[in-house]
Amino acid sequence: NYEEASKYLLTEEGLQTLAHADCMGIVDYLGLQKATAEQLKATENQYFLTDYRWNWAKSNIDRAILEGWVKGYEDDTVRPARTVTRGEFVSFLGRAAGVENVCQKAPFPDVPADKYCAAYVRWAADNGIVAGFNKDEFRPDALITREQIAKIMACYLRYLGCDIGCTYSLEDYDIADIDSIGAWSRPYVTFCYEKQLLLGTSAGTFAPKRSATRAEACAVLVRMIDYAAAHAAPLA
Repeated sequence: NYEEASKYLLTEEGLQTLAHADCMGIVDYLGLQKATAEQLKATENQYFLTDYRWNWAKSNIDRAILEGWVKGYEDDTVRPARTVTRGEFVSFLGRAAGVENVCQKAPFPDVPADKYCAAYVRWAADNGIVAGFNKDEFRPDALITREQIAKIMACYLRYLGCDIGCTYSLEDYDIADIDSIGAWSRPYVTFCYEKQLLLGTSAGTFAPKRSATRAEACAVLVRMIDYAAAHAAPLA
């Protein structure tokens, strides 16, 4: 009856069902093209990943999920505010680059062959996209920082044949915490900041040591992939 239906629609399951039905109705109404089998496989739970509906990076998260770069959790969440580890970010990048996740040992003892990110770390290390803290440590479970992301992004774009030279120096930008940006990361931060691949904070800082969230990771991946599409040289 009406009362029981109303109560059901106020539950989480009811809201998910309603959202799914609404999406399907819009698709039918607009006559949108049917998704391919590959898209359906990548997005089989997309309608139920509901915890980022109002997130600032929703469109970027949508794309990252649709393309298969980032995956949801078993409880049908994306957890956009959850911080990202070094292994996770390199895995996101590897999937975006089309790297096959075949079990293989990375060149770091702390990334064994059966580690979920081993194939991606191996690919990134072999192509000069990542480096360890020393020859024995990649620290896949350590949270990744914004300046580390800047280096990985710039090195990936260089690997694709992009020019990562900068028009200006970092000192030419009004960054309040410029002194906290490591000397090793400054060329990469400058490039990413100049090309607006990695933005500053609302407080006028860059926050180089701050950990990145999953929402931020999706946003920078989308910017980087779009930049590569416009500027990368064809790989031999």
